[in-house]
Amino acid sequence: MRASDPRRGSFVFLLVALSSVGCGRGAETPRQTEAARPAPPTTQPPPPLFSETLPAAQAQPAPAVKGKRTIAFSVDAVRRKGQDAFVEGWAFIDDGKLDARQTEIFVVLEGGGASQMFLSTKVGRDDVATRFGNVNLVESGFAVHVPLQGLPKGSLPISLYVKAKGREALQFTGKTLEND
Repeated sequence: MRASDPRRGSFVFLLVALSSVGCGRGAETPRQTEAARPAPPTTQPPPPLFSETLPAAQAQPAPAVKGKRTIAFSVDAVRRKGQDAFVEGWAFIDDGKLDARQTEIFVVLEGGGASQMFLSTKVGRDDVATRFGNVNLVESGFAVHVPLQGLPKGSLPISLYVKAKGREALQFTGKTLEND
């Protein structure tokens, strides 16, 4: 087992645990046991978002939305990496139909007097279908890779625009993307 093997800490812990119950040898002093404890785990960077593997979405002007439909949603992650941003979550039009099939979900960034929207990639979300008790919501997940070059600098409010079978809705999420 190499020193960099991630199982090494578990192996050392097992040896310490076995030595504390005897295992045919005399009891060790507390000082020896303390010295044999593995080092605490180092913090790892968060795993990459699914959206980090997607090609960058093309910016489009955001449409004017008629009507007052609302969106049920969650923006689960907003992360920047260099000149790119990645946004993930789930959304569907909350008008009693509870159906995310054949929908398009866009992330809308507002700033500099204009709004730009980015078409997301659909992501399966069994957890959302389970939460709302409707298998038609499995397709409510979204992930998008947003190139920040050319977007206004500053704090950009994030909205979601959902379009489905002649229905549409635009909803501010309360989240922002920092573009410095």
